[in-house]
Amino acid sequence: MQEANASGGSRIDLQRATTYVLAVGGTGEDAAATGDLDVTSGISIGGRGATVDANGIDRVFQVASGASLGVRDLTITGGVANGMPTPPTRAAACSTPVSSSSTAA
Repeated sequence: MQEANASGGSRIDLQRATTYVLAVGGTGEDAAATGDLDVTSGISIGGRGATVDANGIDRVFQVASGASLGVRDLTITGGVANGMPTPPTRAAACSTPVSSSSTAA
């Protein structure tokens, strides 16, 4: 995520049917270094049946104002926002980018 943000946006293709578990705890920073995966540019994720699990440490994605996130064929789970667990989300396709007001996943 950090490299995609640094390049001004790109497409990230995940390994087929793989589970990615966020493991570095911490909240309150916006560089995708700890906690959630911060999106600060235009990012498109090809999930290929993969899962991103926040493991209860933070939300999964946080989309900054002016940034966008498009996902396809990805399960998003294990997120916590404002101290409350968020329900798992299965994105077959999200053709409309997620806006910064939709960051609880």
